[in-house]
Amino acid sequence: MKHFLKYLGFLLILNISYATESPKGNPTNLDSLPTPKYTLHATDSFDIRKELKIKLFEGNRLTFFDFHYIGITHSYFEEYTKWFLNVKTNLLNGSTPESFDCDNFSLLYKSLLSTAVYKNNKDKEILVGVIMVRQKHPMLGIPAGVLHALNIVKTDMGWFVVEPQTGEFINLKDYPNEIRKYIF
Repeated sequence: MKHFLKYLGFLLILNISYATESPKGNPTNLDSLPTPKYTLHATDSFDIRKELKIKLFEGNRLTFFDFHYIGITHSYFEEYTKWFLNVKTNLLNGSTPESFDCDNFSLLYKSLLSTAVYKNNKDKEILVGVIMVRQKHPMLGIPAGVLHALNIVKTDMGWFVVEPQTGEFINLKDYPNEIRKYIF
């Protein structure tokens, strides 16, 4: 029993050292999450609704979990997306079963980007959402299909739709697929 407890203690120490390993050695370590760079002003859910041109009676298309949001710089958006692709690759080892598909990727992308506010104690949510689209046109490395989930991010260069599985993105005004639902 004593030998077994020593072995468990060794595994615990090994696990702690892995979790606190430097970001270069462990790309899934949240310490490697890039620190956000923000745009100058915050916005609220009412202004977001106006910007996205969603009419009040279409409220079921839009869900907010917070009231105040803040955009990020486009350079940070690109840096974060690159970081996310590296983390995703290391977590999945190339496997993307049905149990971890588009909705999981888009929720993970949003969650990790939202977590980044803790790197510099910002009191506003980053303006990143999950969108559900009718994937009529192949786009951002994903073939046409029925429904698809991806992300929308507000940067200092406008709104961008980003495909978290490929890291490709496009300006919202150039995105051809119908957005059915926004979740912020």
